[in-house]
Amino acid sequence: MQSGHNRPISAHFRAGDFEFAYFGEDLGKPICEPVEASALIAVAGVRAWEKEEAAKLKVDGVVAIDSEEQIEHLHDLDAIADTVGGTTIQRLLKRIRKGGFLGSVLGEPEGAKKYDIRVEAFMAQPDASRLHQLADDVARHEFSIPIARTMKLQEIQEAHRIVERGGLSGKIVLVP
Repeated sequence: MQSGHNRPISAHFRAGDFEFAYFGEDLGKPICEPVEASALIAVAGVRAWEKEEAAKLKVDGVVAIDSEEQIEHLHDLDAIADTVGGTTIQRLLKRIRKGGFLGSVLGEPEGAKKYDIRVEAFMAQPDASRLHQLADDVARHEFSIPIARTMKLQEIQEAHRIVERGGLSGKIVLVP
């Protein structure tokens, strides 16, 4: 399993293992592409409104992480790559099998210690070749990041409040 910038995460899986490649905030393609060539089963977790777009990814399935019903159907996941955290990862922790793995860009979530899982924090590292590859994908219209709103930099506190409320259909771009 790798992070969005091809930095390996030290998790070991066998062929046929089930991996839940959780992504949010439009990180799906960079996270899921490296999984494609493996023998793992990769499932992308997105918000319900993103499912149609996520179905274009090279993954074995798509789950709406904001749907209690769809989360309830998940069980015995070998791993989750968490990029969002909050209440979503709290609901997903109990879906990881004993001895499973949580890789998170946000560090160890509250309450993770009560589950018999390994938690490892990871960060994206600068990778010029990966950035070039993503730029090529954008140029070919194979990858895009939806913009929900553009705001002035001086409105950063309001932008933060909007993001915390959730429900955006893309990123907020701050401009001078």
